[in-house]
Amino acid sequence: MRIGIDGRYIQDKYLGVGRYVYQVALELAHQNLAHHLVVFYNPSCANTRFNLDTLGTRSNVTLVKTSLRPLWPQEQLVWPLLLQQHKIELFHAPHFVAPLLALCPVVLTVHDLIFERYPAYIPQRGLGLYHRMLMRKSLQKAAHVIVVSEATRRDLCHSYPVDPRKISVTPEAAASSFQPVSEEQAQAIRSRYNLPRRFVLALGDQRPHKNLATLLKAFAQAAPHTDADLVLAGKTDIRYYDNVAPLIHPLDLNARVSQPGYIAEADLPALYTLADVVICPSLVEGFGLSLLEAMACGAAVIASHASSLPEVVGNAGVLVRPRDVQALANAILSILKNSAYRQKLQSRSLAQAARFSWRSTANLTSRIYHAIADSRRSVVGVQHSAVV
Repeated sequence: MRIGIDGRYIQDKYLGVGRYVYQVALELAHQNLAHHLVVFYNPSCANTRFNLDTLGTRSNVTLVKTSLRPLWPQEQLVWPLLLQQHKIELFHAPHFVAPLLALCPVVLTVHDLIFERYPAYIPQRGLGLYHRMLMRKSLQKAAHVIVVSEATRRDLCHSYPVDPRKISVTPEAAASSFQPVSEEQAQAIRSRYNLPRRFVLALGDQRPHKNLATLLKAFAQAAPHTDADLVLAGKTDIRYYDNVAPLIHPLDLNARVSQPGYIAEADLPALYTLADVVICPSLVEGFGLSLLEAMACGAAVIASHASSLPEVVGNAGVLVRPRDVQALANAILSILKNSAYRQKLQSRSLAQAARFSWRSTANLTSRIYHAIADSRRSVVGVQHSAVV
């Protein structure tokens, strides 16, 4: 079977989605030698994180260049021609928008419904309506829908009229590169980013749902009782109001907060290894992949008891109510001031992260492909019998 995969999201702009597409495609290429993967990608999109050449060297993978950019309206007219040209028998759309005029079956992945939970994420009303229309039409078009967590499944069923029987959960995983690093490697990264001797880490683009204001308030309460500083790593997203910088001075945290900006992909394992504790205080996450990657590096973690995060953390970390400043401050201090407890959580993190694998995700995805193919063959067989 010739399976098309929309690989245009394998680029720097789509951090989590790009990781998902790349890792699933890599595993599918390794496991399903009887099938041929056709991965469509846009070479004009910046991609410093994933090596497409590694994928392209597989004998059962063809990389196809396209000038199409994700989410452009024009793609709806071009996709049917591309899919026919490359004889695609099943197409996997990995980010909520399906080629609506495709003649082959489509598998759709929905990672989260953050723009439904937080409409301010799409401030232009027309654009918001366009996104919701695309989602609704794509769900109707899809032969099957993949979500990355039970939380996203619940949100999807709550927000759209989709049959729960055609939704499957395939959790994400940490790539093999995410593991504890040597002391020498860790110290090199400490010097490169001028990191404090001890620190609490939060990683991710500074967007409203990341709930960093609550983290800053909690750290302000904890700061007088610890020598650890707070590191907020990740890009500032200029599309949204900065709720971090205006709080640092009023909370008297100027000397205690570091913002190293974007962290290179190759440096993340060392960053996680160095952190005394990694915190994800988000109000909503489709999965929480960066948190799982931190756990795979042996980090002690604290996360919000919200959305998909309890699914990722299990009993390996500390869960707190997302807006409970005092509970978060207490959790931070309990880990920073008790090394035995911190080591216990670190050990649990490694065990919990090992429960997730991209191989398992690809296996589940492959089964969905096969089920769709078998279903279509059955329908064709019935139609043929009826004609005879």
